[in-house]
Amino acid sequence: MDGEHDNGVNGSKKPSNLHRVIKFYEEHAKDYDSDYEEDNWRLYDDLTWYFLEPFIPLIEAGQGGTANAPIILDAGGGTGKWSIPLAKRGYHVVCVDISKPMLDQAREKAKTEEMEGTIEFKRLDIRNMPEIESDSCDLVLAVGDVISYALDEDMVVGELFRVCKPGGCCIASVDNTFTYLIMELKSERWELLDALLATRTTDYSSPHPVRTFLPADLQLLFERHGFVVEQIAGKPVITNTIAKRIRRLKLEGHYKELLELEKRFGADPAFVGHGGHLQIAGRKQGS
Repeated sequence: MDGEHDNGVNGSKKPSNLHRVIKFYEEHAKDYDSDYEEDNWRLYDDLTWYFLEPFIPLIEAGQGGTANAPIILDAGGGTGKWSIPLAKRGYHVVCVDISKPMLDQAREKAKTEEMEGTIEFKRLDIRNMPEIESDSCDLVLAVGDVISYALDEDMVVGELFRVCKPGGCCIASVDNTFTYLIMELKSERWELLDALLATRTTDYSSPHPVRTFLPADLQLLFERHGFVVEQIAGKPVITNTIAKRIRRLKLEGHYKELLELEKRFGADPAFVGHGGHLQIAGRKQGS
């Protein structure tokens, strides 16, 4: 089952952001994980798992680690941050990414943890994944803001819907327009505001342009492609309001308390729009 396939990476006819994304991850793949070791990102990861858990399919007795285990597609899976823990639980995981160096890192990590034979690695453009059968995946992940990076959000979500099994869910995260609006205001980059609000796209503080979303934008996007939205959460919604110069100290001294606050209010509609990132859960109707 272990393998790597190159298909559709440069085959799309529609111009995209992907050449810049590929270049960035080619240059940073080896150091990528070490860039996300701070407590701020630990909090982000813990919240991702917390809001993801209710939508992970159950493994029936005897299914774990077999060909009959539920299939999870990790679209934009990068270095295997989500793929490897899910494979350890017994799921059949397919880790897809457009960056070969990132997949190489994922394969190496899986080998180190003796999980290389339990994950399929495929180099694919998530806007077009012909190797993934329609209605085949019990859970589809697109976390880590891959929809924002692709820019072609309708192509991506349409493809995620296609491969999702009826009754299954898609969990995705995106960059929040509100976050970039605040960053641009704080840095007095007034000339960027009109473009951000008009197009929801910015390259401020990023090596490549990103598409940002407000909660209503994200919900409409998923509904437009047939998903029934069951949850939108912000990650985080409170801790990110603390000034950076003291946030690290607060997280070091009160991580548990801050995590519990984030869990309590992260999916509250009154707080969601303040999230550093947005995470959505959409279900494909049917059975």
